[in-house]
Amino acid sequence: MTHPAHRIAQPLFSAVASPLLGRPKLICLLGIMRSGSTLLTELLLNNPQIVGFGESHVNYGGPDPIGRLRYGALRLTGRLDWGDRFLLDKVLHHRHLTDPALAMARADFRPLYILRAPAGNIRSLAKMFADKAPGVETDIPALLLERYAQLSAIADALPGEVPVAAISYDRLVADADGTLAALTDHFGLKTPLSSDYAVSSRTGRWGVGDGSDNIKSGRIQAPAKAEATPAPAEVEDAYAALCEKLGARAGVAAL
Repeated sequence: MTHPAHRIAQPLFSAVASPLLGRPKLICLLGIMRSGSTLLTELLLNNPQIVGFGESHVNYGGPDPIGRLRYGALRLTGRLDWGDRFLLDKVLHHRHLTDPALAMARADFRPLYILRAPAGNIRSLAKMFADKAPGVETDIPALLLERYAQLSAIADALPGEVPVAAISYDRLVADADGTLAALTDHFGLKTPLSSDYAVSSRTGRWGVGDGSDNIKSGRIQAPAKAEATPAPAEVEDAYAALCEKLGARAGVAAL
């Protein structure tokens, strides 16, 4: 539950301070649970030109999403997106961004997709659900198919002038320097993105993102090798189709 002080302070901040900052440049990290989004978030937030804290859970169709996002960033990190800084949010669930027009109406929208090859994504999701909800059956292939369709629909709805970037967790781990250099150029960052990042009190907190030991290490680490069960053909085909669409649409594609 939100602390009573924040229920008072956040609307005041939104009414007074947030408008003074103007229209934000919003990097919206679009992905799926266990797709490497927390790692990429840490790498991005280690850059002095990017402000945020992870998955905000704000609803871009609801009241004042930008004010709430900025207030959360200020409260958790002490930083705001003034000047040439970007504001970052991670969106992994459809209910928070059902229509990109809702975000584009409030911000200079910069979508950044992160995907993960289905076999690894399924294995990681299975472990997550087993740890957090043991005994509860979850249809993971259906979950992936639904999210692929949602991410594809967002791409279809984006006007041609919106700059899109798309990477995969697999490419990020295999070629960190090349992938991060491409993102540095895409966003026009003055300080290059680095494969190492400073660990903060936010790092590894469940609710903000992945809480694994790998995330708390402060550097990119390949996942532990394990026998990967092949993904159903339907899932592989849907993933390939999404990658093809994003590869054709994105200004930067490292999939």
